[in-house]
Amino acid sequence: MTPCPLSRVSFIIFSLLCVYAPVRAQQGTFRGQLQDAVAATPLAYANIRVYKATDNELAGGALSAESGMFSVQLPFGTYRAEVEYIGFETVKTDTFSLSRSQSVYDAGILKITAASRSLGEVEIVAEKSSMVLSLDKKIFNIGKDLANAGGSATEILTNIPSVSVDPDGTVKLRGSDNVRILIDGKPSGLVSFKGSAGLQQLQASMIDRVEIITNPSARYEAEGSGGIINIVLKKDQKQGFNGSFELISGYPYNFGASANLNYRHKKVNFFINYGIAYRKSPGGGDLYQRRTSGDTTFILLQTTENKLKTLNNNIRGGLDYFFTENSILTASYLWRRSDANRISSIRYEDYLFNSDTPLGYTLRQQDEIEDEPNSEYSLIYRRKFSDEGHEFTAEAKYLNYWEHSDQSFPQQTFFPNGTEDASKALFEKSLNDEYENQYLLQLDYVRPLGKDGKFETGLRSSFRDMVNDYLVTSRNSNGMFEVIPGLDNYFIYNENINGAYLIYGNKRNKFSFQGGIRAEHTDIETILRETGETLLYLH
Repeated sequence: MTPCPLSRVSFIIFSLLCVYAPVRAQQGTFRGQLQDAVAATPLAYANIRVYKATDNELAGGALSAESGMFSVQLPFGTYRAEVEYIGFETVKTDTFSLSRSQSVYDAGILKITAASRSLGEVEIVAEKSSMVLSLDKKIFNIGKDLANAGGSATEILTNIPSVSVDPDGTVKLRGSDNVRILIDGKPSGLVSFKGSAGLQQLQASMIDRVEIITNPSARYEAEGSGGIINIVLKKDQKQGFNGSFELISGYPYNFGASANLNYRHKKVNFFINYGIAYRKSPGGGDLYQRRTSGDTTFILLQTTENKLKTLNNNIRGGLDYFFTENSILTASYLWRRSDANRISSIRYEDYLFNSDTPLGYTLRQQDEIEDEPNSEYSLIYRRKFSDEGHEFTAEAKYLNYWEHSDQSFPQQTFFPNGTEDASKALFEKSLNDEYENQYLLQLDYVRPLGKDGKFETGLRSSFRDMVNDYLVTSRNSNGMFEVIPGLDNYFIYNENINGAYLIYGNKRNKFSFQGGIRAEHTDIETILRETGETLLYLH
């Protein structure tokens, strides 16, 4: 007789129950409840871990419920338990056993005591916001921004709203290139006397913040009417030895290092900043130009490739002497040198309109070697008074700058079939030496008036002497170099500026205003020595 399916199912269920019963009989339970020892409130989500008493091997664990209750299923054996809860002391139970005769171990209520730590010192560090708005400027704090690590002042300005930097390094503020660039509020050799040209040599690691002044007040000279960009450098004054170091590596070919150090002992603080950077910057561009003469349209295609190698060194050091914490005399020295090699290759192709065959092409190359050292001496006295923002500053500064540029321009012209037209071959050279000295004296006084008012006044004298000696020559048919007419001269520029200003600003509810007056006398003389041309300008 064949057994029925129902009998088979009953047999299987019976067999499983017979197997499960002895297995279940080997399990015990460890349970209890967790409470705060002081408040007597349950502790939820505490971590309970159970270890074998024989070898400390982890046997099981659980989290306490909202009521503080917990339950852990364990095989028969001898155990100990640990209870951990954030902010509370760890609790360890006595050894307990689970067996057939005692399958449940109830630990009861476990009281847990809050942990206490004695802290020797707590330091609260506040990070500065990325942008601060004031009455007359926007301040961008970049000292803690890792996105600028390894870059230069040019890259920093590129990331600031309303500021743009073109491929040639020209800085524009709200579309205007009539921008005055200052370091710590004054002219400086760090960005060179050519304005934005030195920004590529100034490393980001030396910069603490950038101030954008879109509407310059009477405090500033007439130069830079399109706006002022003031770059403030890092300097620490904490007691003891403090410093930071940075190594830079990037692509394409960006290697460098920098250090910012200071040591203060009582009333004297020594500081030094050093940066070195080596860069190889490739570049290029294309130009399409159409020109119509009569019934004929000419097309010019121009392709340019650039390779620029630079080695830049900046070192700035000095000391602060603290008569008091609010009365400080600072003496500093800056030396900067930039060595550059620029190679530009340009290809010109001429076409007639609707023709794919060139009329010919020209290859021209620029090979320039440029050396640019400069130095700066500065003496500053700053006095801060008891009320916030009330201060007096006096500064004397001397800047010395020199640049030597040696350029060569070989040029070849080719027929459409690729053979050279030797009659149009050129080889030109350009030599340029530029020297500049500047003396600066400045006094500034700022006093708060009421809650939001401010009064400012100051005097400024600047004396600037510049010489530019330039010469352009071309190789003749005999292989000798001759001066190109009109491209050989010795330019002398002398400038004396004396000025004084008064400014008053205040705030009424949501309306802020500022007004000022500046009186300035400018004396400029220019001389072209070779041609005997002289120009005097008084204003």
